[in-house]
Amino acid sequence: MAAAWNVAEHAGAPLSPALRGAATALRDRAETARDVRTALAGPRATARLMAWLPLVGVAMAYLIGVDVVGALVGGPLGWGVAAAGGSLTVAGRLWTARLVRDASRTGPVAGAEHELVAIALAGGMSPTRARQLVAAVRMRIGSAGGEHDGRSIDRVLRIAERAGAPAVELLSAEARQQRRLARAEGRTRAELLAVRLLLPLGLCVLPAFVLLGVVPVILAMMSSTFTGLT
Repeated sequence: MAAAWNVAEHAGAPLSPALRGAATALRDRAETARDVRTALAGPRATARLMAWLPLVGVAMAYLIGVDVVGALVGGPLGWGVAAAGGSLTVAGRLWTARLVRDASRTGPVAGAEHELVAIALAGGMSPTRARQLVAAVRMRIGSAGGEHDGRSIDRVLRIAERAGAPAVELLSAEARQQRRLARAEGRTRAELLAVRLLLPLGLCVLPAFVLLGVVPVILAMMSSTFTGLT
């Protein structure tokens, strides 16, 4: 909003359309974030369940009468199993948290750079001067645009120049397209998360479950058997 206000003020563009475009971009970004949160609800629940699986194994061992702590601290083998199981549990939690964090990340407002250049052009500036103004404003407020946005704007401006089409309308249309792509990308990340969670599940969580919930039972049975034989 601050960038749109500044660009409109310096370019002499009407403020109402500028703020309306900024509000539309922010509204689309909020809708995208809601869509991503909804799509991530299932994978997040799966991740939380996976994180508790090793502790569930320990509880199950206690329920059948196995002293898990005694079995794990009763010798070097038990200590090794405990260390490996604990390490895998922590690694699984960290790995899962990172996957969820990456899937739910939100970047800058999609299409914001296009909207700002369109505002400057609507004020009567040349494309070159408009680009310079937008870059200066965004640098001043600490919101630099991405390299991909710059290439996309250059492409739209070239098309407008060759076709003789209004650049403002083309930039606004490209901004809407960028927001649609951002929403689709967020949904794709959410869907891929359910598949990527299988990696920490198979490589960390399930082995930790076996080490902390199954191996202590075997160690306890072996200890009781040897004690009975002696």
